[in-house]
Formats: sequence, C-alpha cells, structure tokens
Amino acid sequence: MSDTWGSSVDDAKTIPELFVARCSETPRDLAYKFHVGGGWREVTWTEFRDRVDGVAAGLLSLGFTAGSKVAIIGDTRPEWGICDLAAVSVGAVTVGLYQTSTAEQWAHILTDCDADIVFVDTPERFERLRLVRDQIPARHIIAWDAPGDLDEAAGELSLYGLTRAGKSVEDAAAEMDRRRRAVLPEAPAIFVYTSGTTGPPKGAIIGHSNVIAMLLNGTTRDVEPGDITLSYLPMCHVAEKVVSFYGRMVTNIATAYARSLQFDMFLEDLAAIRPTIFGSVPRIFEKIYAKAHARAEAAGGARHRIFRWACRTGVAVSRCRQTGRAPGPALALQHRIADRLVFSRIRAIFGGRVRYFISGAAPISVEILEFFHGAGMPIYEVYGMTEATAVSTANTEDAYRFGTVGKPIEGVELTLADDGEILVRGRTVFLGYHNLPDVTAEAIDGEGWLHTGDIGEIDADGFVKIVDRKKNIIITAGGKNVTPSNIENYIKDDPYVSNCVVIGDRRPYLTALITLDEDEVAGLCDKLGLAVRTIERLAREPRVQQHVQAAVDRANAQLGKVEQVNGFTILPAELTIDAGEITPTLKVRRKNVETLHAALIEEMYVSSSRK
Repeated sequence: MSDTWGSSVDDAKTIPELFVARCSETPRDLAYKFHVGGGWREVTWTEFRDRVDGVAAGLLSLGFTAGSKVAIIGDTRPEWGICDLAAVSVGAVTVGLYQTSTAEQWAHILTDCDADIVFVDTPERFERLRLVRDQIPARHIIAWDAPGDLDEAAGELSLYGLTRAGKSVEDAAAEMDRRRRAVLPEAPAIFVYTSGTTGPPKGAIIGHSNVIAMLLNGTTRDVEPGDITLSYLPMCHVAEKVVSFYGRMVTNIATAYARSLQFDMFLEDLAAIRPTIFGSVPRIFEKIYAKAHARAEAAGGARHRIFRWACRTGVAVSRCRQTGRAPGPALALQHRIADRLVFSRIRAIFGGRVRYFISGAAPISVEILEFFHGAGMPIYEVYGMTEATAVSTANTEDAYRFGTVGKPIEGVELTLADDGEILVRGRTVFLGYHNLPDVTAEAIDGEGWLHTGDIGEIDADGFVKIVDRKKNIIITAGGKNVTPSNIENYIKDDPYVSNCVVIGDRRPYLTALITLDEDEVAGLCDKLGLAVRTIERLAREPRVQQHVQAAVDRANAQLGKVEQVNGFTILPAELTIDAGEITPTLKVRRKNVETLHAALIEEMYVSSSRK
C-alpha cells in the first residue's frame, strides 16, 4: 500500500481514505456545530476523528467482522455521522433507516440486509425496535440516548458503554488503520433503501467508487473559507448522506445540525447559524415564498403594493441575468430600492449570508426560482436518483437555466430512450439491488444504461428538463397524455395550498385532491374573516372552497383545455407518511392516495357530471 494513502482528498479512492485525508489536511478547521446547553458547540476535524475512532474501537471490541452490515436509525445529528464513519472505518457496509418508519418496516429492512448491529437514537425508538427484537438478526442494539433498563445479556448497549469498551482493545489504532486501508474501491459502502412511491423498499447497493466518482467529478461548486450549511434532511437519504455529509469531506464546508424540523425552531436555527450555502427539498422554499406573500397580503395597503412592485422588479432583474445581460440604470436603481425595502428581509430569514441554494428531489416552479434569484439567493436545481448516487445533472452558477435540472455532471452520460425516458450511464451508477438480481437487470440494461423511470427533454444547449415520472403520466379517456406535475405546481403556487394530486387516468377530464397548509391556517382564516379553525372544518367552509376555486382558476388560465382541472376536493388533513400517502422524502405516493381516497374521487366525478 502506498505511503501516500490518506494524504490527499483529491486522490482518495474510498470513503475511509477521504475522511482520513480531510482530517489530515485541515485538522483545526470547523467540521460541525451542534446545539447543547443553550448554545452551539463547535467540533474540529481532529475532534471529529477522535470521536469516530472511539466508536470504531468499540465496534472492534464486539468482534465486528469486515463486510458486515451496520444499521442506523436516528434523526440528523452528530451521532449519525460519527457512527457511520466508525462503521466504515472497520470495513462495514452502513444502512440508514427512516426514523419515521414502523417497527415492522424496520424489521423487514434489517432482515433483508442481515444487519449485525443497529444504532438507534431515542428511548422511544429503542422501545419500538424492541417490539421486533426476535424478528431481526442483529447481535447488538446500541442506544445513543439509552433507556434505563438496558439488557446487556440481550446485546443492548449505550453508545457511552460501547466507547468505554473500545478503550480496552489492544492496538485499536493500528487495527483501524489496517482495516481502513483494506477497503477496496469496488466494495459496497452503503445500502440505501429507496422509500419508493410504489412497492416495498429495495436496497440499492452503492460502492465506494460510486461515492468517490460522485464527489470528485470536477463540478464541485465554488466554496470559500468559513462556508457553513445547516443539516436537517434525513441522513438515510442518498442526497444528504452522500452529497451533504460525505461531500463536506471534499469541500471542507462546515455544518450545523438543526435542533428540530418544527418550522419556527428551524427558522430560529437559520437565523442563528447564518448559512452561506443551503440545500433543501422544494417545500422549504415554497413555504417561505408562501409565507412572504401571505404576510404582505395581510398587511394590505401600501405595504402590499410595495411588495408586489418589488417582486416584479426582482423578476425583471432575474430575467436580465438569465440571458447574461446587466439590468439597465433605471432597473438597477429600482432593484436597489426593492432590495432595501423587501429582499433584504427575505434574505434575513435565512441569516442574510446565503450565496446560493441547491434544490432537488421534486420540481420547483419557475415563479419561485425567479423570486429567489431576484432576491439575491439563486436556487440551482439538480437531478438524480438513489441508483445513480444522488446527482446526475446540475445547474451551476456558470451554467443554469430555470425550469431545467441543468446539464449532466462530469463522468455521466445521459440520453433519452424512444419514449423519452432518461437513461444514465457512468461510474456513479449503482452496483445493483440487494438480493434482487432480476430487478437489477430490469434497471440496468446490457449496455450499462440505468433506466431512471423519468420522462425528460434535452434542449439545444444540453439542459435537461424533467417532464414527469413515466408511471405518473395520465392518459385521459380521450387518449390525451397529460403531465400532472406542472398542473399541481400551478395550483400549489397559492400560499395556503400545501399539496395537490391531479386525478384523471382513463377519466374524461381532470380533477384534483387538495390539502391546506397547517402552518398557514391562521393566515387563511384571517384573510377570509373566519375564526381560527381546524383543517378538517376549513375543508368544508364555503369561503375556503371559493378561495381554492380561485387558485384552480388561476392555474387553468395557464393551461390548455385538456390540462385544466374541472373539479376538486379539499382533504380534511394533510398527506402523511403514516397513512402511506407520501414518502419520508415528501414524494406523493399517487396510487396510495388514489386508493385511500377512492370514494371521494368517485364522488367528485359523480358530482361534476350532474352540473
């Protein structure tokens, strides 16, 4: 083995080598922050490695065998990354599980991957895991926040107890170094169980070489000393784990772990951390956009007129910059005024230092993209999937086009099948599905092309546009193909609408199931002159029905006749993970929604046919 192993981030071939190289290159730089005791505690890369090595030594004390599986169930917090890298350091394959899943769903995945050790965060989840203890193969369950009744004879340990046991391991440092160096680039690194909008989750096997190819592809965005982001997305998701967590080892961007996903506390963390770069799913941007518009509308009068003028000004500036033109003197002056009166306050919500956002996992409307661009915080959309190691195309500061997901990243080939399906080939394509060779063969054809299941278009300049999921395309009774995502986004532009599911496959026309945003109920009631009520009651309120009808009418005005929504139902609650209506990454499970609300859907078509 070369003496240069672990000395250079750019030359790393595996995740353990990448981690060692980052800690060697910038030992005193900030790796992450976390909130404790009323303040934010900072941890350097050297301290991070010490914590990783402590847990890794603990795994050695359990007689852990290289190649075995280590599962992690927990919120996004420092322990997630520490335990993940500790397991990788002793040759493990790590498997993340969604903390929102049921005990039975955990049992299915833990059994499928044959997990040897499971880390779990809270006492409540520890107890939930105990419900299926006799169904899973794990020898040990290790609690981050241990309950008071650990059964060591049954293999239950606290994280503290594990690290304490590791101190008794002779030559632990030498053994960890040997194991890190022994990891091969082509070996599996992580299993990512796709939450899936259809069927049970499948374990996608991603190798060390896949991760390194993704991270060292030459398209790393511009970073600056002192850059910091805020981590909150689930660590078991491929984007947060690979791009954000492992990616920080390439870019040396620090992170702060958000205290909570509760929206008001999340906004407090944004204001306190003041991130310079921020990645998110579109819902965060949609909520901020909706909240800003709702507050301006509620203020009324001059404030509302100023806000609307500022938005128009920002969009005008955005459109100049999108075409590479500088705004003229008059527009530039108007934009400076709009910035002082409105946009500076929008930026302050995110701490005032964000240079750019990264958005993925679902489409975001051009209207919102232009709003944030005009406010001085461009959102660069990216596209990828678990099976292609998170990102295949990306917009960048030097090459972006709103309404697209950018161009293929270096090392990725992309083409369209005859039916418009996006096909991807390259070093980022995964190793296959665990225990599912036939399904793997369906996903990757004989020429190495990964069939993504997404329908796309490629413009003359090479920018890729996602039309919709292949399985989501609606074919009406009249034989017309309709893409529901664009229609849904138009309706979701209303600040009080949180979700919209367009219905119409083999139907004579389109209808929609619509949900109201729980966080905006008070604002909606104030706008309509209603006492604050629950979503269930508001769904039946005539004035709310009229408000949503107006949102549908605005959407229909932008659509062709066959795409227009001719009826809707407001659901009495938001779509939930527990009900199986959305995935943990907030993607809508259309078939589940249609099945759960079949009676309402039929009533919509019966009622509208009577009109």
